[in-house]
Amino acid sequence: MQNISSSKGRRLRPALFDFTKALMEELLLIGDFDFEDVDTIHGLTHDKFIRYMRPSLDGRARAPQAGSIQALENNVATFLGRRSHKVVIRHKPSGAVIAAPEEALNLRMYESWELELIYEDGWPTFAQLSDDFIEHDPEYFLYWWQWGILWEKEHPLFNRSDFGMKQQDDIHQVCSNMVALSQRGAGHFKEIVDTEYHWTCSEVMRFHFRKKTESQVNTEIFESRRSPLHRWIRDFFVPQWRSASTEAY
Repeated sequence: MQNISSSKGRRLRPALFDFTKALMEELLLIGDFDFEDVDTIHGLTHDKFIRYMRPSLDGRARAPQAGSIQALENNVATFLGRRSHKVVIRHKPSGAVIAAPEEALNLRMYESWELELIYEDGWPTFAQLSDDFIEHDPEYFLYWWQWGILWEKEHPLFNRSDFGMKQQDDIHQVCSNMVALSQRGAGHFKEIVDTEYHWTCSEVMRFHFRKKTESQVNTEIFESRRSPLHRWIRDFFVPQWRSASTEAY
């Protein structure tokens, strides 16, 4: 990664605005976040939350400075119970990683539209996970299992006992291993889940935004347990992962 020294960061502003807005949307859509929760995230206020949610072309929109965006990522990750990731600047046309965001960064050789913020380790950002790009590989949607808050708050579709998981199991590690196993047998995995691999993404959002009766919830849980994706996780992934974890000790 290239470390570029000194100057202004105006070229990075649209990327900062977009990344910040996506973090706020992640709080809303995954964390069922509301104004009562604002004080639980260090450095976030009601005014900032509203301004962070505005699109970059809105004159009232705001975003943290480049040197502070990592702290916001860390704080949002903590609230949602997921792993935080190192934020870096990517040059979209070439795919090259330029540097980590910081105040004294000279980006004058780039146009603002060429820059975006991503995670250094290749883990998809929420903006990438929630787009409508149909050509994502099927395993891409396994990343929707990463948020501990869905498991700890007993989201109806994320029940540890349904998948043979223990309370102490690290959800991030479980998710990482699921992705890795599905990629090793990508063709087989795609054949198993077919078009249902979008299920997890849509169901997470649907439970937050559509109030359901207990009967409707129970019906969806029953149907989810029969889905090819759930069967793959429950009957194929978990036994292999559990066996590997036992051998490691």
